[in-house]
Amino acid sequence: MMLPKAAWLLTCWLWHTAVEATTPRPLPTFPVSMADHGEVFLVIPEGPRALGTPGYFRSQGGISEGSLPAPDAETAAEWQRLRNIRPDDSEDSIDFEDLSLVLMNLLPDEAAARRQAWMMLDQRRQPAQAERVWIFRIATGPNVWLGEWQDILGNPMSMSRALGGLPWSQIINFTEMDGSNADVRNLFETLTERDPVVPPVVATMELSWMNNDDYDAAWQNYGSVRGIPHRVFDAPEGMTRMEMARDLMALVTSSRVVPDAQRRQELRELLDWDIDAEPGRDFPLLRHGQPTTLEAAALSRIPWGQVQIPANIQLALASGLITVGQCGTALRQIRDAVNKGPKGKRGVVW
Repeated sequence: MMLPKAAWLLTCWLWHTAVEATTPRPLPTFPVSMADHGEVFLVIPEGPRALGTPGYFRSQGGISEGSLPAPDAETAAEWQRLRNIRPDDSEDSIDFEDLSLVLMNLLPDEAAARRQAWMMLDQRRQPAQAERVWIFRIATGPNVWLGEWQDILGNPMSMSRALGGLPWSQIINFTEMDGSNADVRNLFETLTERDPVVPPVVATMELSWMNNDDYDAAWQNYGSVRGIPHRVFDAPEGMTRMEMARDLMALVTSSRVVPDAQRRQELRELLDWDIDAEPGRDFPLLRHGQPTTLEAAALSRIPWGQVQIPANIQLALASGLITVGQCGTALRQIRDAVNKGPKGKRGVVW
């Protein structure tokens, strides 16, 4: 039986559309390779309502700068806007703020992270950027790429960027710099405008680090990726920048970067990105969060730097990830301090 011409044309169009939608583009041809495993750092100022704390990022499934400035509905709308950006809609040199949901700049070592954290807290700047700043130590993986950039003077410099975000299992540990801490506050009080922007003592300041219980040691099997051009998002030919980002994720999870099939599958599970199993996978990268308890969220908003309890307990309380055991220790410490009371006065009994 012969199909009517209109039905035949419709059938052909549907077949063509299906093939076009399911046929993946060839992988980018950049000469990529994987570096040895290492560590990188990220500094995040804490915002209102515990925004930017470890507990907040755990609830989001990991760290993504794109989730910081907007509620979920606004973030979703921004994703849609970015998906529709095409090269002829903007200047040849991309404004990287438009890729804040895809790209994150990372720091190469703890020394650089300390310097950046201090500058965010510096009360000589009016106003200071934050009262508390979090430093995250991150295991490298193929979602982190290494590149050579130039500073404002044209000098070469190395920098790492994360593509899509950082799954929470990729965070090794974290610490904080708290502007309300007595030692930090006393240091600020002794500084003048003539002192260095970052005093030498910042490099040796004692910081208490808290391990991430959700860190997956399988990340140690991977390193950063080399060979992706710095200007890869500058007007990619024939596609949106979001499509280019998807192609890069396909590349770094492919056999070109991880030849061993078992390791490659492990990486795809770590990143929750497998285009063979899920051809339509798209950003945002982070999809599975872990809710923060109401108690931990409330405790994280108290200025614990002003309370005489051990630094590691202060850190756990402020992070929003305190355990039951740590919470009990904190309560006993506070109770003992209150019961002692000022000299010559009877303490308060809890």
